[in-house]
Amino acid sequence: MSEPNGNEIGDLLARASRGELSASEMRDFERRLEADPVLREAWLLEQHLQRALNRLPNVPVPTNFTSLVLQSVRPEQPSPQQRPSSWLRLRFSRLAAGLAVVGLAGFLTFKQYRKGQHEEMAQSVGSFTQVASALSPEQRPGLAFQDFEAIQRYSLPSASELDLELLAALQK
Repeated sequence: MSEPNGNEIGDLLARASRGELSASEMRDFERRLEADPVLREAWLLEQHLQRALNRLPNVPVPTNFTSLVLQSVRPEQPSPQQRPSSWLRLRFSRLAAGLAVVGLAGFLTFKQYRKGQHEEMAQSVGSFTQVASALSPEQRPGLAFQDFEAIQRYSLPSASELDLELLAALQK
C-alpha cells in the first residue's frame, strides 16, 4: 500500500470527524492513529477544532456577505457609489457650460438677424420715401387711395378676383 499524501490525510481526518467512515474504514483509521504519532496529533487538533466550532453560536450569514468581505479587504478603494457622484458633478458642469455657450451663441445670432432685418426695413422705407417724393402729388399712393373712385379709374380685375374687404380697409 502506498504512503498517503497530505490531501488524503486531510480528507480522512475530515470524514472521520463528521462520522462518514464505514466500520472497516474506522478500524483501519484507529490502527493508523496508534501507529503514526503525527496523524494522532493531527486527529487531536481536528477534534479540538471541531469542539471549538461547535461552541460558537449559529449566526445567519448576511445576504451581502461577499460585498462586506470585499469592502474590508479593499478599504482604500472608493466604493462604486462615490465614483458616479463626482463624475456626475463633472459631467453636469460640462453640460451646463455647453448649454450656456450654445444659448449665448443662439442669442447673439438672433440679435444679429434682427439687426439685419431692421437695417433692411430702414433701406426699404428710405427707398419708398425717395420714390414717393419723386412722384407728383396726383400719383402718390397715399393720395390715390384716399378716394375710392380714384381706384375705380384704374383697370380692375374681375369681380371674383377683387378683394372688397381689402379695398375697404385701404379706404380707412
